[in-house]
Amino acid sequence: MASRDGLLLVRITDWHPTHQELRVCDLATGRIQTLPPEPAFPVVAQKFWEPYVLLAGDGDGEAGGASGSIRPFQVLKANLVMSDHHRYLQTQTFSSEKGAWGEYAEIRAPHLRGSALLRGGGRPLVAGGAVHWLCITKSGGYVLKLHVRTAQLAVTALPVSFPCSPAAEWGMDYLLATAAAGGELLMVLVADSRKKNNISAWVQTATKPMAKWKQRAQVVMENEAMLRFRNTHRSGSFNVKLHWFAERSGLVLFSSYVYGEFWLDLRSMEIVRWFPGYPELFGTRSLPYEMDLSSWVPTFTSTI
Repeated sequence: MASRDGLLLVRITDWHPTHQELRVCDLATGRIQTLPPEPAFPVVAQKFWEPYVLLAGDGDGEAGGASGSIRPFQVLKANLVMSDHHRYLQTQTFSSEKGAWGEYAEIRAPHLRGSALLRGGGRPLVAGGAVHWLCITKSGGYVLKLHVRTAQLAVTALPVSFPCSPAAEWGMDYLLATAAAGGELLMVLVADSRKKNNISAWVQTATKPMAKWKQRAQVVMENEAMLRFRNTHRSGSFNVKLHWFAERSGLVLFSSYVYGEFWLDLRSMEIVRWFPGYPELFGTRSLPYEMDLSSWVPTFTSTI
């Protein structure tokens, strides 16, 4: 469901009797913490909304943990409520230090327009100490920025030329990323498999005193970059799905039907790894994650 700094958030389901629970796993130590029952929000979640965000650390910038225990973490559960007259976030945060869910809060979403999401905006992004969501409505594209500690929410409208395609229209996929690994300036990646057969990026140019974006997209990758990976027995199409952005390294995981899965380096704008195969065709689900190697082997300092 979510990952961060070598921690994984998973949902365990038992069917007899029906029972679900959230667990956080530390892959470096093998330790697991089961969360108490998650809160039920008073309003049903928006379709296409990604409600869970895993945060490493105790909320004060500390990521260390006591010996023998799982590293401190927080789990944010958020729900975007949208109607003709109301738009706000419902939030509640679990703290591993306290072992409990915090207080329920409702946070207004100023300047967000629309009564429903047209489609998914990809996974939430954690950057600059805040959580970001991409929201696509009939009124345009928006980025929600939530400071978890202060419960402050800012909404930024993307340029009017940003492509907003409903889920019923095939061929568009979206993902939030940062312009530099570990940076604060955002970019919105758009994979257009319908007309342009490329991946483009809408780049943020400033965050203060207010967020600003370039009015035109820049091309990150053309279809031709995948041709050398094509299976000679089958002709591939672009058909790209953007899955995940690695916040530490600046890599993007994406897949293309027939070609397989790829790592795209946003710094060089080149494909650096290729994994042939069609995992989605066989119902295989995977959750990518990134971790500091020093948490696994103390003498290592690089990341994977």
